[in-house]
Amino acid sequence: MPESKLSDYIGNLNVVLFAPEDLELVKGSPGIRRKFINSEFGQMSANYLLNLLEYRKVLKDRNAYLKNISISKGRPIYDKTYLQVLDDQLSDFGSKIIQQRFLLVKKLEGYAQKIHQAISGGEDLNIKYRTFPGLDDQSGFEDIRKIFPNN
Repeated sequence: MPESKLSDYIGNLNVVLFAPEDLELVKGSPGIRRKFINSEFGQMSANYLLNLLEYRKVLKDRNAYLKNISISKGRPIYDKTYLQVLDDQLSDFGSKIIQQRFLLVKKLEGYAQKIHQAISGGEDLNIKYRTFPGLDDQSGFEDIRKIFPNN
């Protein structure tokens, strides 16, 4: 029986589209890869998306605050406590994002490895997320927070 509605195909028609611009994920800047990862992981985890949105909000607030710092007698005038609160929030949200990226890349590696072995005749595939030196998928939140900028 033919399907009459587009919604009947959702979950039943799996398609992978590869376009020439997808090579930018490999050849392009890290920012392009981060944008792709944020988009994909945001669909996989509501918590990841929430942390990412909070991080961006705090970063926007911090940048606006820094931009509006006034200078008197050659010295900046600003609330050090408020700036520290923003820096701490950035470190917290950023560390959560990095930790979640490690976990999600590990999960993705498991799925990809099975598919890769099936099409490559058993060859292993390893996917690694590299961020700050000294961090890996075994790093906990506190390990990440110690290395995160602004600390």
